[in-house]
Amino acid sequence: MSTHKNLKIPVVQLNIHRSKTAAASLSRDLSKVQISLLQEPNTFNDQVVGFGKFEVYKGWKRDEGPRACIVTSPNIKAWQLPEFSDADCVSIKTT
Repeated sequence: MSTHKNLKIPVVQLNIHRSKTAAASLSRDLSKVQISLLQEPNTFNDQVVGFGKFEVYKGWKRDEGPRACIVTSPNIKAWQLPEFSDADCVSIKTT
């Protein structure tokens, strides 16, 4: 377990409104952000698209696509907490 008193992780929260343009714009700026909390992400076949090398943690519900997701940069160690996640709310734990 590490203790970093001054650890700052840039986070952004955004409703993309399923827009490809908004997702592309955010994807270009993800180098400045470590964690992105997104509502209404752009999806294709129930997969969140547009974030390339970044990790995507999505909520889902049977017969419905994801309505929320968390996108993290590759250097963030995280895992999803499925017991606290659904189509509208996604939870992860980071170390």
